Amino acid sequence: MKNTKHFIMSGLAVLTLLNSSNASTDTYVSFKGKFYIQYPEDWLQVPYLTADMFFSRSGTEPSALNYEAVFAPKSSSPFFATDYFILTVDTLESLYDYQIDSVVDEMIKTFGKDMEYFPSWDHPTDLKSNTPVYDKNNKILTVINDVVAGDRIVKKNMMVKKFHDKGVANFYFYAPDSTFEKSKTIFQGIVNSFSTENVNQAVPKEEGQVSDPADKDKLNFRQMLIPIGA
Repeated sequence: MKNTKHFIMSGLAVLTLLNSSNASTDTYVSFKGKFYIQYPEDWLQVPYLTADMFFSRSGTEPSALNYEAVFAPKSSSPFFATDYFILTVDTLESLYDYQIDSVVDEMIKTFGKDMEYFPSWDHPTDLKSNTPVYDKNNKILTVINDVVAGDRIVKKNMMVKKFHDKGVANFYFYAPDSTFEKSKTIFQGIVNSFSTENVNQAVPKEEGQVSDPADKDKLNFRQMLIPIGA
């Protein structure tokens, strides 16, 4: 009887977990990049006008970033008060290993440190500040930077490049230094949701969750690093 009760309770727990996971995310589709991602349902896509104003006030020209979308928790006011991330997309007809190597080399030059090669993406606590790390199995390049105001670290930026057959999805995650370790789990989940399968079927019914189709851009290795200081 105890075993039966335990089995039923376990089954209910699994069903609850599945239902909550299915209802806990929203989907953003990039037709330009031919992929989609999922983000927490208590987050939203920041209106483009609001994001443009933020970048302009930060001294960054929005057109220089060529960003796809910006996301933040619904509870954040202004949106950049807590966590948020910028998504940019670089597209190619095909992405080859030598092109990935070029991006890796550019990262090494930018940060002045050797690239570390190990599956850190499966163990995000292994990531160290200002040290680029490449997970070859998942084709994910990551580097964490401190965002400093005066002599104080106010935020951390985790830059993630997800390489796929048609280009690169660039994620620029930001979180207050005090909550970064907790936020990193959410950021990892967003990147892990990346998929190029059945993109058309993933299109959400809500408006404002799909990027406008655009002409393909050439892969510019230096321009890909611009949002670090946003």
